[in-house]
Amino acid sequence: MFRRQLALDAGGFRTDIYQLVDVDFWLRLMLRSAVCFVPHELSVRRHTAATETTRVMATRRNVLDRQRILTWLIVDPLSPNSVRSAAALWWIPAWLAMIVEVAVLGPQRRTHLKALAPAPFREFAHARRQLPMAD
Repeated sequence: MFRRQLALDAGGFRTDIYQLVDVDFWLRLMLRSAVCFVPHELSVRRHTAATETTRVMATRRNVLDRQRILTWLIVDPLSPNSVRSAAALWWIPAWLAMIVEVAVLGPQRRTHLKALAPAPFREFAHARRQLPMAD
């Protein structure tokens, strides 16, 4: 559980991430507060052909999700150096893996490859623009 203000301070749910929006949100919360592990099943989810998750995965609308999360971890001023370093080390391999995955598996190879190609430049500029302004 967390306070509403913490969620607001973390920026809430992002609209530019489609599949991993919950993971992104939890990572940003964890950078801003202490967390603990609860060794019990707290929720269960199922994926069927009718779920949004299935549709997103089929169309690969989530093609830049991992890059956007890693980029944010790198540029977030509250990220400790260890988190920034780990995210930076994963950025290029994750990007290259997605390029190979899209090229081999599709769908819409051309469209998705065009989105992935400028990612090393565009995503960092986008993330920096999203940073909260200093008061």
